[in-house]
Amino acid sequence: MRTKIQAQPSLVPPRIAHDHARDLAEMSRRLVALPAEAMSLVFADLVQGVANPDKGRGGMSADLTLRALVLKQMRGYSYEALAFHLLDSQTYRSFAGLGLGDKTPSASALQRNIKRIRSPTLEPITRMLVANAVDDGLARGRLVPAGCARLAPAWRHPTASSLLLAAAPG
Repeated sequence: MRTKIQAQPSLVPPRIAHDHARDLAEMSRRLVALPAEAMSLVFADLVQGVANPDKGRGGMSADLTLRALVLKQMRGYSYEALAFHLLDSQTYRSFAGLGLGDKTPSASALQRNIKRIRSPTLEPITRMLVANAVDDGLARGRLVPAGCARLAPAWRHPTASSLLLAAAPG
């Protein structure tokens, strides 16, 4: 029977049947399957230089920080856009491990924490992920050749006449 007004929305959001949501769920499953060493590496970067990491405000967890980094790199988001999507998207909140009532990190908190993760930390984590993908038959784990050919820039130095034309009132 159709009603005029929905009495109360569901407290549990439905699973989204979309390719991107399924990809994020699979990525989340793979991140959970990482050895505890992976999160220890990220945690070490987050607390590096902190006088007493056992005191003070909690801050972003190592897990949330790594997952936010994955989202940022995967989608090419700025920190502002990442903060918005974590606030707005139930799929991204679920991937990041944020519950319905959890406060989402601000753009500045995301930037401050993500920038603390160093390349030497990400390399072994990437190796662990690739090893898991090879074990599951999803990848062969071979090296991909990287080209380093230098291309000519798509700009040229301005000429005197072009500078004069740009400066002329008009």
